[in-house]
Amino acid sequence: MRQALHRLRAGSLVSMQKRGEQVELINDQGVQVARLSKKAQDIWIHKLPLIKEVRVIALVRRYREELADSPLKSSCHGESWQVPLVEVVCGGDGVSSEESFIKV
Repeated sequence: MRQALHRLRAGSLVSMQKRGEQVELINDQGVQVARLSKKAQDIWIHKLPLIKEVRVIALVRRYREELADSPLKSSCHGESWQVPLVEVVCGGDGVSSEESFIKV
């Protein structure tokens, strides 16, 4: 997953898919590049059929030292990692404009 994430660039198209109990961002090779947070998943799980396009607009670097949640800190597999910020383009009713940008 980390190698696939490192290949992403601003402008890359990905898809958002439910796989098992998770909603994931999938690259054009079918490889998971990110998993939505619980909060984002709760928002988007029922709107997946409305999604027309998911585009990476930025990759944000996060650092372990920034985390206040110590259980999350202990589960990190490195000192830093990238998080894709994506724009979701939807069609149809049921999606407000403020929901079109999500951080996973």
